[in-house]
Amino acid sequence: KYLLEDFPSEARRATLSDSPTFYELNDELARGPKGKGFGKECPRDGQLHCSIVDSLTTSRKATHFVSWCWRYSLPDFTSSIGDHLRAQSLNPCDIFLWICFFCNNQYRVQDGETGTEALKNTFQETLRRIGQVIIVFDDFATPHYITRVWCVFETYVATTSDVETTLALPDAAKKRFASAMNSGFADVMKSLKELDVERAGASVEQDEKSIKALIQRDIGFGTVNEVVRKNLIKWMTITFQEAMEKDTQ
Repeated sequence: KYLLEDFPSEARRATLSDSPTFYELNDELARGPKGKGFGKECPRDGQLHCSIVDSLTTSRKATHFVSWCWRYSLPDFTSSIGDHLRAQSLNPCDIFLWICFFCNNQYRVQDGETGTEALKNTFQETLRRIGQVIIVFDDFATPHYITRVWCVFETYVATTSDVETTLALPDAAKKRFASAMNSGFADVMKSLKELDVERAGASVEQDEKSIKALIQRDIGFGTVNEVVRKNLIKWMTITFQEAMEKDTQ
């Protein structure tokens, strides 16, 4: 509920932008002297400065792990989550999301106190404990998600742990999909066939190498591709059905 109702206005005031990315929001709300947790004791390690979630007066045990990219815009991200909850008939008051931007202490990440291995373990343990993953794409044809190796890693962990995954996309993606349907399915089929998570990269080269080696040794990229593709086809099917029902009413 906080993400959908309170956070958007806070984010827009902090950045003076209607459509900031989460990279832009980081220094305004998650870390530094402007951060919501600045000057507050962290309940995890007892040191000064805490995560956004630990700065809030109320928090609950997470019901869903959100796998996504920081480059998403605020409207696209909140639209994806809001539409997904409505489609699943879920009450936002009953849903508590684990989102790295809010839950990881960005002050520690900034200071280099949380290394790659620790972050990997955090994601892995948290994802398995929560047991439900919402994968957020920004687009159905060329999703930025599959170009980021950390996102691919989260899908890999969900797959190997038999954790349920569902896909969420913003309203803008639905409109682009409707346009693609009107012009034929050639472009849609092309994007599905060309989907390949092995091309994903990372800002730290060693992260990319170690994560890709782990996936390749275990289940291989083909299996991760298939999980992503199945989720995308499911989303397309539901979106197509919604469009047909709307047009025939």
